[in-house]
Amino acid sequence: MALRLLRYSYGAVRSRALAAGLLKPEQIGDLLDCASKTEAERWLEKKVDVPAGAVEAGLHGRFMAFGQKVARSLPAPARELLFSYLSRGQVENLKVLCRNLLADRRQEADRFLLPDAPGKIVTTHCAAAGTPEELLKRLPRSPYRDAVRAALAASPEERLFRVESGLDRTFWEMVRERSRRLAFFDRQAALEILGMRADIEWCRVLGRGIRAGLPAATILDSLPPLGTLLAPRRVRIALKSENPAAAVAQLMTGIDGDPLGTDGETFLLRRLYRHLRRTLISPPFDVSVPLSSLLLMELETHDLKSIFGGKRVGSEREDILPFLSSYGV
Repeated sequence: MALRLLRYSYGAVRSRALAAGLLKPEQIGDLLDCASKTEAERWLEKKVDVPAGAVEAGLHGRFMAFGQKVARSLPAPARELLFSYLSRGQVENLKVLCRNLLADRRQEADRFLLPDAPGKIVTTHCAAAGTPEELLKRLPRSPYRDAVRAALAASPEERLFRVESGLDRTFWEMVRERSRRLAFFDRQAALEILGMRADIEWCRVLGRGIRAGLPAATILDSLPPLGTLLAPRRVRIALKSENPAAAVAQLMTGIDGDPLGTDGETFLLRRLYRHLRRTLISPPFDVSVPLSSLLLMELETHDLKSIFGGKRVGSEREDILPFLSSYGV
């Protein structure tokens, strides 16, 4: 126990200090009260130093800077785990590029790519590909290239689902592999938090796959290898029932509304937020404190993007609130 305390003493103090700078509920409320997109841009520029006209990229850059500060305060195995998690933005870039190439909208992809960061996957050479097959040839050898290749071999109606869920699953497999390099108690603490984060991906994959009418085997193969909410065996049985949506929904108890839609995702986001907040004030004996601070910043970034996106299309405050993870929890 003493060794664990010493190993993470600086990282825990550093993480808590950084987390203390996260926005307070009343500040989130001020952003919600902005009357327009322009006013919201001004608020973000003043309060969190995100430039107007590049809000999404600026918020992502803010998250990455926060995460790198946390990661660099940790011993090597934990630092590698956090850097592996921070590569998620580059996985999203690859998903965006694949999505637009499959829809023959290559020229639109550049507008949605996140800034360069550690773990870069989509190089300039890759981004210049004109077809999914050309992209596959340009991708460097990695599990992500294998995921794209497997997805492109699927039927046209499954291809987009398989490429996006396959890349996400590959990401979670690599995060899990990094977590296995931690000492036993650190590994258990990390997997609990990461499993709760992966539960949100389970909700998304199950909902999307069921709504698209995809085979149970396709959906099961696409689920993340981490999770705490649902037992894989019970999900397998539910997906093979006559009414998969109803059967899976019965497994996700305590959720008002649609468990496989926005209601379920928000429930899991808020569940994670509450757990992270509790963990942040717990004894700093493992990697859970720095990991909690990182995921709290990720949830804050999610909320700021949700609010700004709502302001951009003229949504009312009441229409945005159901999408937030950290406000009113």
